[in-house]
Amino acid sequence: MANTPVINSQRLRALLDGVNTFGHNPQTGGFNRVGYSDADMAVRNWFLEQMRADGLTVHRDPVANLFGRYGPADGPCIMAGSHLDTVPEGGAFDGALGVCVALECVRAMKDAGFTPATAIEVVATAEEEGRFGGMLGSQTIAGLVTGQWLDEARDADGIRLADAMGDQGLNVREALDAARPPRDVKAFLELHIEQGPVLEQAGIPVGIADSVAGVINLAVSLVGRANHSGTTPMAL
Repeated sequence: MANTPVINSQRLRALLDGVNTFGHNPQTGGFNRVGYSDADMAVRNWFLEQMRADGLTVHRDPVANLFGRYGPADGPCIMAGSHLDTVPEGGAFDGALGVCVALECVRAMKDAGFTPATAIEVVATAEEEGRFGGMLGSQTIAGLVTGQWLDEARDADGIRLADAMGDQGLNVREALDAARPPRDVKAFLELHIEQGPVLEQAGIPVGIADSVAGVINLAVSLVGRANHSGTTPMAL
């Protein structure tokens, strides 16, 4: 009989510290692993080897999403993870914690001698922080990328997504054929830090999100003539 899996906090901290050796800026304390930068690709290669060393079946898809499977080789999986890329001067936990926790959960299962009936896939999605205006890793998994967007996507400096990926040995057009069939994924779990102070202020240690904030930017042009707002009727 398998024992109850127990999270090893020190091992989890060591894994997170390993991730955060990539792209660290000691002057600011921030982390710079923007999508398809050298630091981003280096941390992906490192994390892939961590999963391989744990005996997971690993692979990298055409946009550099990473997957490490534990459990049955066939059938659907429960994906668990987050992203390893950061915004410029990002924090130590955003994305990285979710990826590391997912791997630690699998490690705890292995330590306890527990093999799940449904496979667990640790996932580290790519280009999730929107350097090129999307969430390419998740979009690719879900089959929501289009050829036009892939061709036209650029970052704030005008660098084309296709060129940034090409510099890292990736072919942007292969994203169109990299979707995971819906039957492959039974559920997706992402542990994430809260970006705001709500839970802390309320004294609640954990929250489960059932909705997300939506952001929209509107540009409005008003055509008319400046006049006194109180005495001039709109019809005039």
